[in-house]
Amino acid sequence: VLRSALPQDVQDKIYELTANLHVTDPDCAYGVAAGETAGFTPIGHDAYETIIAVRRSQMN
Repeated sequence: VLRSALPQDVQDKIYELTANLHVTDPDCAYGVAAGETAGFTPIGHDAYETIIAVRRSQMN
Protein backbone atom coordinates (compact mmCIF):
# COMPACT_ATOMS: atom_id res chain seq x y z
CA VAL A 1 0.00 0.00 0.00
CA LEU A 2 1.41 3.36 -1.03
CA ARG A 3 0.18 6.69 0.20
CA SER A 4 -1.20 8.73 -2.65
CA ALA A 5 0.52 11.74 -1.07
CA LEU A 6 3.92 10.31 -2.00
CA PRO A 7 5.61 12.08 -4.91
CA GLN A 8 5.01 10.31 -8.22
CA ASP A 9 8.71 9.54 -8.70
CA VAL A 10 8.78 7.74 -5.33
CA GLN A 11 5.64 5.77 -6.25
CA ASP A 12 7.24 4.82 -9.57
CA LYS A 13 10.45 3.65 -7.88
CA ILE A 14 8.57 1.51 -5.37
CA TYR A 15 6.42 0.01 -8.12
CA GLU A 16 9.53 -0.75 -10.17
CA LEU A 17 11.22 -2.36 -7.16
CA THR A 18 8.28 -4.60 -6.25
CA ALA A 19 7.06 -5.46 -9.77
CA ASN A 20 9.62 -8.24 -10.29
CA LEU A 21 10.90 -8.70 -6.76
CA HIS A 22 9.74 -12.32 -6.67
CA VAL A 23 12.03 -12.98 -9.66
CA THR A 24 15.01 -10.76 -8.84
CA ASP A 25 15.18 -11.52 -5.09
CA PRO A 26 12.84 -14.32 -3.97
CA ASP A 27 14.09 -14.19 -0.37
CA CYS A 28 13.34 -10.48 -0.10
CA ALA A 29 9.92 -11.00 -1.73
CA TYR A 30 9.20 -13.72 0.84
CA GLY A 31 10.02 -11.28 3.63
CA VAL A 32 7.98 -8.43 2.17
CA ALA A 33 4.96 -10.67 1.56
CA ALA A 34 5.41 -12.54 4.87
CA GLY A 35 5.24 -15.78 2.90
CA GLU A 36 5.28 -17.23 -0.58
CA THR A 37 4.24 -14.87 -3.36
CA ALA A 38 3.86 -14.92 -7.12
CA GLY A 39 4.38 -11.17 -7.23
CA PHE A 40 2.60 -7.94 -6.47
CA THR A 41 -0.11 -6.22 -8.49
CA PRO A 42 -1.07 -2.55 -8.19
CA ILE A 43 -4.64 -1.92 -7.05
CA GLY A 44 -6.65 1.19 -6.38
CA HIS A 45 -8.47 2.46 -3.32
CA ASP A 46 -11.71 0.91 -4.57
CA ALA A 47 -10.30 -2.55 -3.77
CA TYR A 48 -10.52 -1.63 -0.08
CA GLU A 49 -14.07 -0.22 -0.08
CA THR A 50 -15.63 -3.44 1.27
CA ILE A 51 -13.08 -3.67 4.08
CA ILE A 52 -13.63 -0.01 4.97
CA ALA A 53 -17.41 -0.49 5.03
CA VAL A 54 -17.13 -3.51 7.32
CA ARG A 55 -14.78 -1.69 9.70
CA ARG A 56 -17.10 1.31 9.81
CA SER A 57 -20.10 -0.90 10.56
CA GLN A 58 -18.21 -2.52 13.44
CA MET A 59 -17.46 0.87 14.99
CA ASN A 60 -21.18 1.70 15.28
